[in-house]
Amino acid sequence: MALTIENTEAWRRELDRIERRLTTRPLLPPLVAHRLKERRAEIKQFLLSNGVPVTAL
Repeated sequence: MALTIENTEAWRRELDRIERRLTTRPLLPPLVAHRLKERRAEIKQFLLSNGVPVTAL
């Protein structure tokens, strides 16, 4: 699968969704929060490894 502009935007939307969920109340259970943080880190690493800048996320 090619990393198109549309794919990149979809990944950024997913990062935004994860970030919103991590910062809203009520707080998530620790395991759920941990898994979301791991997913966020994986997505960011994927984008960075493909030359897509990840800022302010």
